[in-house]
Amino acid sequence: MQVMDDRLLDWFRSRPRCEHCGAAGKVDPHHVFAKGMGGGGQLDLAVNLIALCRLCHTEVHDGHILRETLLALVATR
Repeated sequence: MQVMDDRLLDWFRSRPRCEHCGAAGKVDPHHVFAKGMGGGGQLDLAVNLIALCRLCHTEVHDGHILRETLLALVATR
């Protein structure tokens, strides 16, 4: 399944703060469930995206910030 939504990705890129640490500045949209993690493809849905600063984005990919943490943030949005 692929849902690709460039407008939604741009909206996440325009967020003023990281949703994890609150740092102001440039953020990247991160897929909570990526293609290789059971997402089944590119799933550009608000419930599968979170705006992260570069540091937090790296920390997620390095395994230092857990998916469960991101899911909790998305759930409280």
